[in-house]
Amino acid sequence: MSTSYVPSGKVNVKQVKKIEGIKVINNDCDGMFYKGGNYLHYSSDKKGNVSSITRYGGNIADKILKPIENRLGIRFVSEHELEYNEKREEFVCHCCLKPI
Repeated sequence: MSTSYVPSGKVNVKQVKKIEGIKVINNDCDGMFYKGGNYLHYSSDKKGNVSSITRYGGNIADKILKPIENRLGIRFVSEHELEYNEKREEFVCHCCLKPI
């Protein structure tokens, strides 16, 4: 089971790295945010702007998302919310240039 999220505003991986307690494990255009035994997978463009985050399995998304939201003044929109499709359409994967 998984849940996908998109940010309501700009979130850059460099900003997340500065948040105490969250570890960033990154590759080229994707990676993971880690905190207290919980992992969230993210996708970003080549500049590190996060376009989507996915929670898999029993990971507790709020353990990671809430500190990011509080620090950056944004909100993560779940795929279960109506606003999700609007926000998702704003993003294109800049690694492969396909909509995500």
